[in-house]
This record gives sequence, structure tokens and C-alpha cells, in this order.
Amino acid sequence: IPTIGVTGNYEIFEWHGWAGKNLGDFKMADNVPCTIQYAGGKKVLAIDQSKNFGQWNSLGIFQFSKGKANEIVLSNYADGVVVADAFKFVYRGLNSKSDNVAPNPPTGLKVNK
Repeated sequence: IPTIGVTGNYEIFEWHGWAGKNLGDFKMADNVPCTIQYAGGKKVLAIDQSKNFGQWNSLGIFQFSKGKANEIVLSNYADGVVVADAFKFVYRGLNSKSDNVAPNPPTGLKVNK
């Protein structure tokens, strides 16, 4: 249960490593149940932990209210090992239609010296 200081839209990221000493020691689950309770409702999704190890993986953008009324729950009812390392909340503003994607770098530029 996170403590949200500012009401708004947050992008939620999940981080997982792998179980064992070496990659492949165990079968990592590819269907980890995850429930996100947010101000607008509840979303149930499945996280594939059999790939994307050791990086932040986006689960989407959700509106969270200030306080402790929000929740993220992982379940181990999956087809392999489940690793729960961390979740990250990145504030994306109040407007759900705000532009949070950086533009592509310019192409075809000519530099005059």
C-alpha cells in the first residue's frame, strides 16, 4: 500500500530479477497476477517475469488519490517462480491526456559553420 502525497496520474513500474544463482536455474512465471487498485477502479493484469529482468517495466498510467486508498497486489498463483522486488510510481500530472513522450530527435539537419 503506497502513501501517495499528491493526487494525480502515476506511471507504475515493476522490477524483478531472476531466482537462483544463474539465469535459467528456475522457471520464472510468465503469468504473475497483479491487481492495481487506483482512484478510477481496479485493473487486473498478468506480468511476464520470464523476461525483462533487471529493469523497470511499465504497467501503465493510473490515477491515484492522495493517501493510502490505493494498492498493488502481486500473487504467487502463477506457473513458475514469482519475484517481487520493487514498484516505482512516477508522477505524470493531473491531466490524463498530457504528453509524456519525448519527441523523436530531429533528422536532416545541416550545421553551418
